[in-house]
Amino acid sequence: MVAPVRTNLILLTVDVKKHNIALFLNALLEDYDNTVTPTFDKPYPTNVNVSLYINNIDAVNEQTMDFTVNLFVTQTWHDYRLEFHDLIDATYLELDSKLIKRFWVPDLYFVNEKASKVHDVTVPNTLLHLHMDGTVVYKMR
Repeated sequence: MVAPVRTNLILLTVDVKKHNIALFLNALLEDYDNTVTPTFDKPYPTNVNVSLYINNIDAVNEQTMDFTVNLFVTQTWHDYRLEFHDLIDATYLELDSKLIKRFWVPDLYFVNEKASKVHDVTVPNTLLHLHMDGTVVYKMR
């Protein structure tokens, strides 16, 4: 399935090929609604693949039956609204935490969790890769 092409993206192709990625992203997200799932207009749900990489298990408390774990979470899904085949000279874009709020991301939760937080020493440890075929890879610690 090919995503509908918006006129403003076609007009920006020439400028974007000169590495004006910020202008391209603004055009791509101009009509994008981050409050709805990628398949909101489809008869099926958005499939999200989740991977967990456990860095360490810190505190195990047998009395309260809980533990603390430090892990990396990677979520991958397809959003046809974000496809940009051949519009720029890149196969994917790497976006930092400041831009992630402009994209739809799954609301991941762990059943029976007591507390959780995103690691943010100086900035939140989140990263989003946007591939030209609409594949989105969202990583967080």
